[in-house]
Amino acid sequence: MKWIEGTPNTFVSWSYVHAHDLQSNRMSRFYYAQTVPGGYHAIIDDPRLFDDFCTIEALERLGR
Repeated sequence: MKWIEGTPNTFVSWSYVHAHDLQSNRMSRFYYAQTVPGGYHAIIDDPRLFDDFCTIEALERLGR
């Protein structure tokens, strides 16, 4: 698999997730993609991610 240039050798992440809906008995599978239609690109080890998603202010903004 060709990955993003500059990714550290010690990078650890999930690649696939299986989700089972017990009520409907349906199974879903999704994976971590480098890019998706619409222009989203995976970001790794970017310090701005913490400020954008993990601060109290960001959680309050995203929770609305």
